[in-house]
Amino acid sequence: MMGWSALILPFMEAASIHQQIDFLRGSYVTSCNDAWAYGASEIANPKGDVFNKTPAESAPSSFRCPSSPPASTPGSQKDYAMPVSSMPESCDETGGSSDLAATCVNSGRGLGAITGGTSNTFMFLEHSHCALRYDNGYGYNPFFWVGHWYQGTHVWGTAPNVVPASNDDDRGRYRSAKSFHTGGINTSIYDGSVQFVSETVDVHVVFDSAVRRDGGVTSQRPW
Repeated sequence: MMGWSALILPFMEAASIHQQIDFLRGSYVTSCNDAWAYGASEIANPKGDVFNKTPAESAPSSFRCPSSPPASTPGSQKDYAMPVSSMPESCDETGGSSDLAATCVNSGRGLGAITGGTSNTFMFLEHSHCALRYDNGYGYNPFFWVGHWYQGTHVWGTAPNVVPASNDDDRGRYRSAKSFHTGGINTSIYDGSVQFVSETVDVHVVFDSAVRRDGGVTSQRPW
């Protein structure tokens, strides 16, 4: 499946890369450090349709944070994500917890759906491709490959830069917003602004800023 990053390329001065992608064929990734989804023996192996290999390894610099170490395969990873719900079985337009998110799988929602206020809602968060602030060479935030719903997304139940208690904590290890910046992460808001969010922010405030309809305009922002 193609991720959101492939769809916005024409709006990122990267129409030439967008034109190289065959959206009728499968996506592609060189490697992906996500043992939860693929098993430890598979993380170093290419996946998908090799036809899309060239654009899949051509991520523009705007998709990469300068603070993150470069991916072992240049252009194959990104460092940003969109907030989604924490329930994979309802991460679509069917309702459930996904109905709180501004976007979801196959979403057609517009800005009018953000009733909590575009000045109070995350659009993108930093999500470095290096799990736990290290890089074993494989990365875990592919440029536009989506092998399962978590990839390219931030699960809003965790604070930024959280260090999980164990390797079994998949949500903290792979799914939470993180960066190599000291003290927090950069985020973009639906009103077009960019804000820095501290890693010590209350997780409930992060939640309120990640949902599109939290009952009204939040009185407390995480920035």
